[in-house]
Amino acid sequence: MKKCPYCGAEYSNDAVMCVFDQTPLEENHLAVEPKASPAIKHKIPMPLSIVSYFFFASGVLQIGLFATLRFCEIDRTPFSYIIFGILSLFISRGLRRCSSRWRVCALIIIWLGFIEISFTTILGFRHSAYVPTGTGYLVAYALEFLALIWFYRVLTRPYIRDLFFDEHNTAA
Repeated sequence: MKKCPYCGAEYSNDAVMCVFDQTPLEENHLAVEPKASPAIKHKIPMPLSIVSYFFFASGVLQIGLFATLRFCEIDRTPFSYIIFGILSLFISRGLRRCSSRWRVCALIIIWLGFIEISFTTILGFRHSAYVPTGTGYLVAYALEFLALIWFYRVLTRPYIRDLFFDEHNTAA
């Protein structure tokens, strides 16, 4: 079956030109046209999966902490828990889909973590009434800092960065 690309009239396979508008006919125009190919799926490297799962777990924990503090009726529950919790869930999914925008967002959150740890540590040494101090907290801050460094290094490795900036990747 042939179909006129201009007016849409249908003709048999032996027709060459449309009777109405004199447009040359093309064959197999009734067949379903192929859709644009979806984003190329990449095999996610293990370090990127770990970073993605960390963001997911962090999001779930922050949302859970917010809900727990609200349930216990603590008045000074910061809404940043729920905001960063939801954002972390989206970052986790974006990293698994190799979205360059969510990678940038993850890097920004990591840098905010560096800044938070720095200020918390400085305030802890100067004003211990504002920030809990002690050996346990310093060890926790050090471990969080090392984890953030590792996450940053994973997201900036060339072979992982190339997954996010693939010219065929349309999921970004």
